[in-house]
Amino acid sequence: MTILLFGFALLLSPFWVGKAQAANVNFSLEAWVYPSTSVASKAVIVKNNELRMFTDDSGYLVCQIHNGSSWQLGATSSAALSLSAWQFVGCAYDGVNLRVF
Repeated sequence: MTILLFGFALLLSPFWVGKAQAANVNFSLEAWVYPSTSVASKAVIVKNNELRMFTDDSGYLVCQIHNGSSWQLGATSSAALSLSAWQFVGCAYDGVNLRVF
């Protein structure tokens, strides 16, 4: 499925985390993105108040888990996304470590 949202074209594979808080389950989020406008402060994948993958003000990919009262366990990429190029982005949590790729 391809979705164009806020200047990002997303190719998404289905994923499911369920009703449990994301901090209590292992998961991975993955998307192909093609930023055609600014990469700053854009949502890539968001699931209610459980988990989210987005870009910060500088275009770096950030992944966070919500603990029930606030966003926690953030991981940030080492490079910003590029404009006008397909990029595979992802976030994985193994119950202990959260990482972006």
